[in-house]
Amino acid sequence: MTALPLRVVIVDDQRLFAEGLRSILTSRDPGLEVIGIAATGVEAVPLVLSLKPDVVLMDVQMPEMDGVEATRLIHEADPAQRIMMLTTYDDDEYVKAALRHGAIGYLLKDASVGDLIGALRSALERSVILAPSVAQNLANPTKAHSQAPPAPVWLSRLGPKERQILKLLHQGCNNYDISRRLNLGEQTVKNYISGIYAKTEVHDRFLLMKAAEGVDLDAD
Repeated sequence: MTALPLRVVIVDDQRLFAEGLRSILTSRDPGLEVIGIAATGVEAVPLVLSLKPDVVLMDVQMPEMDGVEATRLIHEADPAQRIMMLTTYDDDEYVKAALRHGAIGYLLKDASVGDLIGALRSALERSVILAPSVAQNLANPTKAHSQAPPAPVWLSRLGPKERQILKLLHQGCNNYDISRRLNLGEQTVKNYISGIYAKTEVHDRFLLMKAAEGVDLDAD
């Protein structure tokens, strides 16, 4: 008898990130099916309640309604729904609020694909799943708040124009959009992106967006 697929809904305001995550998850685990994507908490609540997925991957900061509030509303209507937060932010206040409103896990977007798939499957057992840094922050909040996350090594390698382009990539812009916004030719934009790949040592557009999460690209 064939096992039923693990049905997942992704909630993230960056559509390109969500679509890329869907592609990576389903290609790595054929037994996993992404049955819906929402871009805001407002969209997520009715979508999740109608589709009733096995697990929801919920971003925290989104327009209209954040992921914590969406989690609260979903759990008020369906306490059995499993929701796992997947976000850039490891702030313990977000974590506590999400867990208080029924989330069963809190992972950061720098998690490996293997760890994320493992967490999704563990969610079926309703175990609380926390990223190591999140668990450490909860155990020692004073230390967590006193230390700002270090900038990635590759940030200092990027010139001002490369940072502008990476920022637009992170916002979901394609090459044509970037060329229009920065008044550059599309081939010039492609050349800059090739340079960004080389300097960051990240050679996939989706993974590059992920690497830029939480990075201050306007810093000197």
